Amino acid sequence: MSAGEPRNEAIRDGADGRSLRGRETPTYDMGVCAVDFTKALRLAGELEDETLLANLRCHP
Repeated sequence: MSAGEPRNEAIRDGADGRSLRGRETPTYDMGVCAVDFTKALRLAGELEDETLLANLRCHP
């Protein structure tokens, strides 16, 4: 089976209206989060802003 065959099979199954019921993705308990992510989105935005500003300074 080639690398693209599972993807193509899934597309065909969806196009044919075949249900994906009965297929389950296993889940695992990953324990308690060791990092506080409540401010992660704000931090990511600040890092992106810094990168954009640095690029603008280098390429006016």
